[in-house]
Amino acid sequence: MAFDGRNNIIEMHEDERYIEFDTWSPKKITGHRIGAILGCSRFKTPFAAACEIAGFGYEEPSNKYIVAGNAIEPIVREYCRKNVSSISDMLGLKGPAGVEDPAAPERCGYDHFHTEKLFGGLVDGYILENGKRKAILEIKALNRNRWEEEHDSMDDIPLEYIMQAGLYARLSGLDDIVYAIALLEEENYRVPDKWVSTPENTFFVHKPVPKEMDQWMSECESWYNDYIRSGYTPDWDDERDADLLKYLRAGVKKQNKKKR
Repeated sequence: MAFDGRNNIIEMHEDERYIEFDTWSPKKITGHRIGAILGCSRFKTPFAAACEIAGFGYEEPSNKYIVAGNAIEPIVREYCRKNVSSISDMLGLKGPAGVEDPAAPERCGYDHFHTEKLFGGLVDGYILENGKRKAILEIKALNRNRWEEEHDSMDDIPLEYIMQAGLYARLSGLDDIVYAIALLEEENYRVPDKWVSTPENTFFVHKPVPKEMDQWMSECESWYNDYIRSGYTPDWDDERDADLLKYLRAGVKKQNKKKR
């Protein structure tokens, strides 16, 4: 029988809108979770992040954006490699520059930061100078129409992406981030592996690790201690967490039937 993390749920407190749980092996705070924990994510609430870390969240169904992102990442990384001189100029590097591929997720237990106890995740790559890591490479595949509607300039990077790459840079002991932004048209989502990276649809943005990064990490650690170590989630959002709540309630209902 497959493991069902919902068995870790002790009680769903419907009136107070939080879950009491027990877990033996909580997951790490990754770059994809830090924005949600701090309430800066458009896609995930602090409650959803807590459920994931506690081990009873659920995987979002695959969609065209996830599929496209996975297909396009290696294409963009190769484009970075071919245009590394532009990235080198952006960073002010003096020696020969290069692009380092990340370790394959399945070969590193889906975590590039094994020595870290609380934080972890997977990087998209590194920018090298003389074979030494100088910057984190963060690749984003985004819908062109949405990007142009929501951003006034090319270097207007969403805060949750800054937090994500900033965390990986800090864990890597680096001070700089290079974002490789790929802008997709709607038709590109149909066959994303045929997409070709060009100067018209791909651009680079350099950002230093934000000065607030240490404070954000400290806030995440406090949140982790307050909720995960204490066995409680933050309050859920009835609207934003609707699908997750449906999944969790179904699991609790199944558990209650078995107890009868």
